[in-house]
Amino acid sequence: MTEENKGKVNKKIVAAGLTIILLGGGVTGAIYLNDKHESTSPKAENKLKQTLLQKRVDDNLPNKKKKSKEKEKTFLEKVVSGDYDSVNNWMDTYTSDSSSSIEKRTQAKQVALAAIANLSTEKEDTAKITETTTLGQEATPIIALPTTDVPEKTEEVPVPLPTPMPDNGGNTDDGSSDLPDTPTYAYPVLEAMNMELHVGDSFQPLDNVKATNALDGDITNQVKVIQNNVNVQEEGVYQIRYQVTNQHGLQTELEIQVTVVNDAPTIYAENQVISLQQPYSPLEGISATDTEDGDITSSIRVTENNVQIDKEGTYTVTFSVVDRHGKETMKTIQVQVVNDAPVIQAENQVIEVGDTFSPLQYVSATDKQDGDLSSQIEVIQNEVNTQLAGKYQVTYRVIDQQGKVTTKTITITVRGANTVPILEVPLAITTNVGVAPDWLLGVKATDAEDGDITDMIKVDVNQVDLNTPGTYTAVYSIKDSAGETVEKTVLVHVETPDEATPF
Repeated sequence: MTEENKGKVNKKIVAAGLTIILLGGGVTGAIYLNDKHESTSPKAENKLKQTLLQKRVDDNLPNKKKKSKEKEKTFLEKVVSGDYDSVNNWMDTYTSDSSSSIEKRTQAKQVALAAIANLSTEKEDTAKITETTTLGQEATPIIALPTTDVPEKTEEVPVPLPTPMPDNGGNTDDGSSDLPDTPTYAYPVLEAMNMELHVGDSFQPLDNVKATNALDGDITNQVKVIQNNVNVQEEGVYQIRYQVTNQHGLQTELEIQVTVVNDAPTIYAENQVISLQQPYSPLEGISATDTEDGDITSSIRVTENNVQIDKEGTYTVTFSVVDRHGKETMKTIQVQVVNDAPVIQAENQVIEVGDTFSPLQYVSATDKQDGDLSSQIEVIQNEVNTQLAGKYQVTYRVIDQQGKVTTKTITITVRGANTVPILEVPLAITTNVGVAPDWLLGVKATDAEDGDITDMIKVDVNQVDLNTPGTYTAVYSIKDSAGETVEKTVLVHVETPDEATPF
C-alpha cells in the first residue's frame, strides 16, 4: 500500500476481528472479503450491523450549527445514553410543548438516534475492506480504493440495511460492553386494542391498528396481518396478530383478542291480574327484542300456561324466544285470576216526616262475572223512623255466584216542618279607605234541619266603594236545603285614617 493511500485513512474501527476503514468521516460502501473469510459469530455480526445502522443517514438536525463530526457524535451519544444535561438542552427545541417531561426526554433521544444514524452519509467516500486474517486475530487493514491496488480476486459484497437482531445488552463474550444496542424506541410501535364484536358485525382487522416509528413517523400502511382466525358468525375468542417493519428492518409484532358475542334476546312481559271467566290470551301485550336481530316478537313461544280462567288463583305462564344464532331466553310471569266483587248502587236520601220509605227503591247491584244482581240485594240494617225527624242509616248486602260479598251503608234524613235558617251578622262594619275587611268575621248561620250552614253564606258588596269615604250597605244571605232564604243588610263605613274614632 502506498503512502498516498495510507494518508487517506482518518479512522478505523475494529469489531470482532473485522477492520472497517472510514474515509473522510464516512463508512465504506462495500466490504471486501478474501478467500480465507470465516463466518462471524451472531454477536459480532449483530454489533457490526448496529454500528452501521448508526452511521447511515443524512446529517439533518434542525437549527444546528456545523461542528466537527466527532464532537457532534459525542454530544448525540450523551443524549441517547440519558445524559440529562444534554437531553434538557434539546427538550424545548425539538419536542412538543404539550408533551410531558418523560415524553420530551424520549422524543429528544429519538431525534439524537436519528441524527447518529444519519451522521456519516452527508459526504460519503468510497472505501473497501479486505479481511486478510481469520476472526479473532489482529487484522492488517487494506484500504480498498478504486485503483489497481485492489486485489483482483477479491469479491465485492454490498452492505445491506441492517436486519434487527435480538437485544443482547451490548455485551461481548467476556461481559464487557463495547457497542451501543438498538434502543427500544427505535423499533416501530404497534397500537391496537382488544375488541368485542356482536355476531354478524362487519369487521376489518386493519381498521383497529396504528403503527408509528421514531425514525419513520406514521407507518400504519406497512402493517400486515399475519394471523386472523376471527369468525364473526360464531361466538368465541379469536386472535389477530399484526406485524410491521420499518425502513431499517426493525420489526414489531402485536397480538390482540377479538371476542365475538351473541347477546341473549330480551322478553318484555309483566305479571298480570285478570278477572274470573274473562278471556285470556297469553301473548297479548308481550314482545321481544334482540341486539343482533332486532324485533323478534313473532318468534315468542308459550312453553307453559296453567291459567284457569274459571277459578280464582295464581298461575304461571312461561315464554321462550330463540334468536337466529340459537341464543334462547325464557321468562316466567304470574297471572292472578280474581273474582271481582259486586257493586251496589245506593245514594243518601232526604224524606219528609210522614213520607213512605222503601229501602230497596232506587237501589241496584251489578257484578262483572254475574251481571245484574239487584234481585239478590239484602237489607241487613234499617233504622229509619218516618214519623220522627232525624238521620238514620240503612245497610245493604249482595253476594255473587262465587261467594264474593259486598256491603254498603247510606244515610236517610227524615225532615219535619221546615224552619227558617238563623243568620247572625254584625250591626255595622268600619274600614279605612282602600282596606277590604273580613266580610265573614262574626257572621254565622244555622238551620234546625241542616245544622251549621255558615259556609253557605253569600255576601253582596257591590254597593260598597272602598276607595271613597262614605257609608254603604252589604247584603248577607243564607239558603237552607228546603229552599228557605234569609237576607240581612249591614252598614259599611269607609273612612280616611284621620276620621277614625280615637281610643
